[in-house]
Amino acid sequence: MTLRGRITLPGPAETRQAMCYLPDWGRAAVALAEKRRALSRFEDIPFPGHTLSAQAIKSELERITGRSPTFKRFPWWLFTMAGPVWERARELSGMWYLWQTDHALCERRLNSPAAGLRGNAAG
Repeated sequence: MTLRGRITLPGPAETRQAMCYLPDWGRAAVALAEKRRALSRFEDIPFPGHTLSAQAIKSELERITGRSPTFKRFPWWLFTMAGPVWERARELSGMWYLWQTDHALCERRLNSPAAGLRGNAAG
């Protein structure tokens, strides 16, 4: 939340996104690194973290602070305009669709016997 009580959103407030608490992710990354010999070379093991929407975050902020923040749209058009001269803007605007689509990560691989992290590093 900004000082003005606004939350800038890259997509719809109802779209659910996968997020994580960095210390939890770090513990899982270390635990996986320690088991790297038991895993295949390019093993795909998503870290599930939390799945929530901006609307859920706003509701919790309202409950905690007693204030009601407002949503502001992220200026994707600015990145589209800057794209021809700023490579990073071009790359970021290519990820716009991710903020329009609900997604969550499954913990099945992280908790599999091969990864061996059940209840250990995932939080």
